[in-house]
Amino acid sequence: MFRNPGGILHSGASGNIVIPETLDNALIIPCSATFELQDQVFAYKIIDRKAVATRLVTSLTDDGKRYVVKSGLEPGDTILAEGVGMVRDGQEIKTKEAWLMMQDYEQAAVTGLIAAVASQYYTLLMLDRQIELTESTAVKFQRSVEVLEAMKDAGMANETAIAQMRGAYWQVKASTESIAQAIKEIENSLCATLGETPHGIERGNIDTVEFTAELKTGVPAALLERRPDVRAAEHNLAGAYYAVNVARGSMLPSLSLSGAAGWTNSAGAVVNPGGLILSAAGSLFQPIFNARANAAKVKIAKSQQEEAKLNFRQTVLDAGAEVNNALTLYQSASRRIEARIEQTKALEEAVEKTEYLMRYSSTTYLEVLTAEQSLLSAQTDLVQDRYDLIYSVISLYHALGGR
Repeated sequence: MFRNPGGILHSGASGNIVIPETLDNALIIPCSATFELQDQVFAYKIIDRKAVATRLVTSLTDDGKRYVVKSGLEPGDTILAEGVGMVRDGQEIKTKEAWLMMQDYEQAAVTGLIAAVASQYYTLLMLDRQIELTESTAVKFQRSVEVLEAMKDAGMANETAIAQMRGAYWQVKASTESIAQAIKEIENSLCATLGETPHGIERGNIDTVEFTAELKTGVPAALLERRPDVRAAEHNLAGAYYAVNVARGSMLPSLSLSGAAGWTNSAGAVVNPGGLILSAAGSLFQPIFNARANAAKVKIAKSQQEEAKLNFRQTVLDAGAEVNNALTLYQSASRRIEARIEQTKALEEAVEKTEYLMRYSSTTYLEVLTAEQSLLSAQTDLVQDRYDLIYSVISLYHALGGR
C-alpha cells in the first residue's frame, strides 16, 4: 500500500519503486577501475606487483559512476585505478611511487648527460686558450733565441745562453703538441657522447663566458627538492609509510554488515541472523589467529620505514654537501681569478722590463727565461681558474637536479 497524494499513480499504470539501502563499511570503487567480461564485473587486484583479474559482486550507486563491492575485494587490497583497458592479466604493474622514482632516475640521467657535455665543451675552451698562450710563448722564446744570437755576434752573449733559450722553446713546442692531442681526444669523446662521428666542435672563447647569477651568497636549501635522488628517496619513504599502514590494517578485524530486507552478507541475502553472527565472528577471530604473522609484517614494514627514513636523511645530507662543494669552488675560483689577474699584470710588466734590460744592460738571459716561464704559468693558472668557475656552475646545476 502506497500513499499517492499527488495523484501520480493511476489504476493500471506501471512504475519503478526505489527502496533505500544503507550499507555500513562498504567498499566503493569507481566504475573506471573495472571492466566487464560476459556480463560479469572484474577489477585488477595488484598481487606481488602483477595485475590479477578478480571477479566482483557489485551494485551500482545512485550516480551510476561507482560500484559497491559486495565480494571479491577486502579492505587493504590494492587495485589498478586507471588504465584498466591497457592492461592484461598477469602484467607487471609499477606503483605510483615506483613510477615517480623511475622518472627521477631518468631526470638524473639527463642531468648527468647535460653536465658531462657542458664540462667537455668548456674543457675545450680552456685548452684552446692554453694552447694559444703556449704558442704565443713559443713565439717569444723563438724571438729571444734570435736576439741572443745577434748579441752573441756582438760579443754580448755566449752559446750556452742560446742553447738554454732554445731548449725552453722546444719544451713549450712539445707542450703545444700535448695540448693539441688532448683537444682532439675531447672532441672525439664529445662527439661519441652526442652519438656523432668524430668532427671538429665549433665553440667560443673562455674569456668571454659570463654568469649573471650571483652565487657568492649561496642558494636556498629548499632547492634540494629538485634533485632526482632526493625525490626518489622521498617517494621510497612515502611508500614505506604506506606499507606500514597496510600491514597495521591487517591487525584490525574487518566487520562489514549489510542487509536487504533487514540482513544480508557479502554473498547475498541471509534469512537467519544467526548465520550472519557466525560469519561476523569468523571475520573477527581471523586476525587473532594470524596475529603472530601480522605482527611480524608490521615489524618488517616498520623496519623498512626506518631504513627509508635514514636513507632519505643521508640523501639530503649528501645533496647538501655537493651543493656546498660547488658553491665553495665558485667562491674560491672567483677570488683566485681576481688575484691571478693582478699577478699576470705584474709578470707581464716584469717580462717587458727584463727583455729591455737584457738588450741594453747586464741582465742575463736567465732572468728573461724565468720571467717568461712565470708569466706562462700564471696565464695558464688563470685559464684554469676560469674553467673552475665555469665547472662550479655546472656542478651546482647537477647538484640541484638540473632544474
